[in-house]
Amino acid sequence: MILEALVVWLVCAFAAALIASAKGRSSCGFAFLAFILGPLGLIVAALASPDQEELTRRSLRNGTLRKCPRCAEAIKREALACRFCGCDMALFHEERTWLERVADRLAGI
Repeated sequence: MILEALVVWLVCAFAAALIASAKGRSSCGFAFLAFILGPLGLIVAALASPDQEELTRRSLRNGTLRKCPRCAEAIKREALACRFCGCDMALFHEERTWLERVADRLAGI
């Protein structure tokens, strides 16, 4: 009985950590909270609002977003114009990432 409860609490902690990480929140903090509160902690992690600043930082790091050189807002990498200031992104040369260059070589471009 106690072993099953401990397993449920550990699964709740692991699930809460995954949910919090996907929302840009502290996975360790939510894992600890869910370990203490059990299923209630899992619900708290599911209801927590996403940290948009952290999610934007992650997207800038992994290359799905880039910053507009004029207004410094995060926009999609494929955008032809900034949706905030209207800046023409074709005017600004951007270095391709090494992964994009490797993908082009493999594709034969």
